[in-house]
Amino acid sequence: MFNTIEKQGNDMSDNDKYTKQAISKSMVKASEEYDFGEKTLSGLILIIIPLAVQLIFLLINVTDTSEPNEEMTLSDLENATADLEIMLTVQMWFSILTIGAQLVGLLLIWSDVKGLSRSLNEDVNVRNDNLVAIVKAISKK
Repeated sequence: MFNTIEKQGNDMSDNDKYTKQAISKSMVKASEEYDFGEKTLSGLILIIIPLAVQLIFLLINVTDTSEPNEEMTLSDLENATADLEIMLTVQMWFSILTIGAQLVGLLLIWSDVKGLSRSLNEDVNVRNDNLVAIVKAISKK
């Protein structure tokens, strides 16, 4: 709105020139661009990739699915038990890491949304201040 007043040029009356001066002396501010999306994208990546990897990890058949044979020895059973314990430990730590990454992703999204909310509130305040400055300038006419 301020730019349209300046563009009118020389065919302005004295009252219009006074209004232009009053508005230019007031604190008319432009809205700023919203800084939103980078943290949200990073957060979504930190949530989706660990979920996909965890799903792949669960779908991969790591253990032998063949039928147990009667010829298994006690050492074969001990080896299978040790492998199962290692697998459970790896799966537990992997789950802890993926949940941690997902929580960091949620924190990034929360931070970005909070910043967007703050920017929108500031933009509303700027628009209200601009409106008040314009109304004051018009009311002085």
